[in-house]
Amino acid sequence: MGSGMRRTAGLTLLFVLAAAPAPVAAGGLGLEGEDSQGRLNGWYVTIGIHLSFLSDVRNRSNVLPTFGYAVDVGHRWNDKAFFVHIEHNLWMSTELKRKVELGALSIAPGFDAIYADGFVHTSVALGPSILLFSTPLDDAGSVGVFFELRPVGLRWKANQHVALQLDPLSFAVVGPVLDGIPLIQLEYRTSFTTEVIP
Repeated sequence: MGSGMRRTAGLTLLFVLAAAPAPVAAGGLGLEGEDSQGRLNGWYVTIGIHLSFLSDVRNRSNVLPTFGYAVDVGHRWNDKAFFVHIEHNLWMSTELKRKVELGALSIAPGFDAIYADGFVHTSVALGPSILLFSTPLDDAGSVGVFFELRPVGLRWKANQHVALQLDPLSFAVVGPVLDGIPLIQLEYRTSFTTEVIP
């Protein structure tokens, strides 16, 4: 092998080693407060966004797929956690012209479990959902129900205090109006959240 080829091979090896992600210690994300199995004891906060690619609105034809943002505040005990989920769900309306409606505000206590050495999570939340805008049939302030199930989400370490989380497919029911003609949005969501451990 000529010197030019050896030099090229050496530079290629150095580039690969430099570009490779730093190895994560076996058995955990290495977040502040986590043990070697990825379990965390303490408070945390998550900030997230979601988008529903597939939605179904029961008995309503003028509401399209939705998007929104949310904040969770919770406490973990090893691999289990309880949290409060606060979410603003914005709706696309086709009444007269397409526009973004205020949608619904949901406040729901929930439960979260982490497994697979801290790289996978499952969560569920249930609570009230409040309509934030008036429709021809409903008044703002109507209160119904909110439910969300995130069956399998993936978590990655960003640094000692931050983890990134992707839920490729979750299921949510946003139903701020349950009487009369119900306003219930069934959503199949993709969500991205950032978890911060103080």
